[in-house]
Order: sequence, then C-alpha cells, then structure tokens
Amino acid sequence: MKRILLNKFFLFILFCTVALCSCGVWSLDSKVKQLRLGMSKQEVVNVLGTSYTHLEAIAVPEGDLETIAYSDNLYGNSYTIRFLNDKLVEWFAGTPNRTPVPVVVPVPHAGHN
Repeated sequence: MKRILLNKFFLFILFCTVALCSCGVWSLDSKVKQLRLGMSKQEVVNVLGTSYTHLEAIAVPEGDLETIAYSDNLYGNSYTIRFLNDKLVEWFAGTPNRTPVPVVVPVPHAGHN
C-alpha cells in the first residue's frame, strides 16, 4: 500500500515539474506575441519583464540604437529586441551573429588647439 502511494506521489511530482517547466517557455513566446512596433522600451519591459541582457548601445545617424535580449535558460530560446530612440523597431528569435565594431575616440593632447 505504501509503495502504491509513493509511486502515485512520485508521478504527481514529476507531472507538476514538467508542467511548470514548460510554462516558462510558452509564457515568453506568448508574451513576445504581444509586442508591437513603436512600443517604448518601458512598454516592452512591462510585457516581457526585467530579466534581459543588454547587448549593445550605439549612436547611429538616426539616433540611439539599443539592443537587448531575453533568454529562457531551460530550453535555450532567446529573443533579440532593438530600439531606436526608445521605440521598438525590430525583434526576432535568436541573437545576432556579428562582431562589435570598436569605436576609437580621439583624445586631445595638452597644448594643442
């Protein structure tokens, strides 16, 4: 009798674990579907949460370009989100495969005008 109860308890715990782990992936996927171009960064963070990685911030001729990423650690899914002047301009599954371009800032020397 104890063995049957123990087996049922183990199966229940296993079912709950699988169900709860899969909810995180579906939750991120369903949240991303709520995104709309033109949303502010704060609106995106309100939808997706504050657990993001800051990938880059760069000044471009059109303004400030910022890239962040959301990841699901369980399955390795990720979404890259880009803002131009604090407005959502692009998002896609995965992360960009590009090498950062180094920026060289000239330093003025003392005594030179």
